[in-house]
Amino acid sequence: MSNAKKREIILFLGAGASAPFGYPTTQKFLDGLKTELGDSVEGILLSNILKVPHVKDVEHVLETLKALQVFKEHPIKEFVSTFQTSIDLPMMSGNLSEQLKTVDSLEDKIQSDIYRQYEFLPNTIDAVTDAYEPLLEMISALRGDNEIPIFTTNYGRVIEEFCHRNGLICVDGFKINPQSDEFEWNVKEFERTSKNTRIVKLFKLHGSLNWRRCHDFAAVKIGSEERTRGTRRFKENLLVYPTEKLTNEVERIVLPEKEPFGVLHVMFKRKFSESEVAVFIGFNFRDEYLNEMIISQNGKRKIIIVSPHANEAKKRIEELLSNVTYHILGRKIVAVDGLFGELNITNKIEKAILE
Repeated sequence: MSNAKKREIILFLGAGASAPFGYPTTQKFLDGLKTELGDSVEGILLSNILKVPHVKDVEHVLETLKALQVFKEHPIKEFVSTFQTSIDLPMMSGNLSEQLKTVDSLEDKIQSDIYRQYEFLPNTIDAVTDAYEPLLEMISALRGDNEIPIFTTNYGRVIEEFCHRNGLICVDGFKINPQSDEFEWNVKEFERTSKNTRIVKLFKLHGSLNWRRCHDFAAVKIGSEERTRGTRRFKENLLVYPTEKLTNEVERIVLPEKEPFGVLHVMFKRKFSESEVAVFIGFNFRDEYLNEMIISQNGKRKIIIVSPHANEAKKRIEELLSNVTYHILGRKIVAVDGLFGELNITNKIEKAILE
């Protein structure tokens, strides 16, 4: 392993990065949900949504449900209701009002299952360590410093638990308040440095199962990974579901109810623009919001895609880049076919970085 030349490398983890440890990809999550719901009204609704062309995973399902919920609030709903008709959902009986209740029920079921499926599993920590220890050691050596920036859309605590188990510092933007003995959001935490201990800067772009929003909009981190439906203490969980994207940078920065996501997304855009190499593990490039930020950053940068379907993901991002109106100089995309955690995958990634 050579570190003669320091490189600005960032790591991006999608659902596929946790799949080897028993956490489902979005497609497997959806398959399990279909089996569980069976022939219930929610199951029938889900089956019909999946018949729509291009609806392939849970992100697309939530997007469709969100569109139906927008319809519920739209004035056209009253026009449709006047004729006692319903949305065209084959095999579903009942009037419009009942069908929209089923829409809400299915969305609620999906969001609850996210907590159940991605809760941290302590018995996976050895496998997690075997996969991440050589990877982070290699990236740290090639970067030539102790700091490793990791961006992720995953909700689970795999990286935090790995760092805790292996004596690494994990900075996620939350800092203990000595007075309340609670971890509170403090963006200055990302300025922390370490001379002797490896430090992971973890940017959880879609939030975490143990983040909460208080009623005064403050963001806190607690131990529990349970879903909050509004309590005296907490207003909501701090998760960005796949279709709930932030709209513009001004809104992301100035509105307290958008934090910490505004800062996290701005940091991703900045860090990505500064990177020489961006390693994407288990990310499918179906997130239009993040794709927009990725393709908008010009510069000489190598993008490495690690996945059992890496060539498909490479083709997807290349098609997106081909639609960009300005010329992108020196952009190189490398596909590394393989499942993260398998033997020699770190060597394959290192080779792709050094080539």
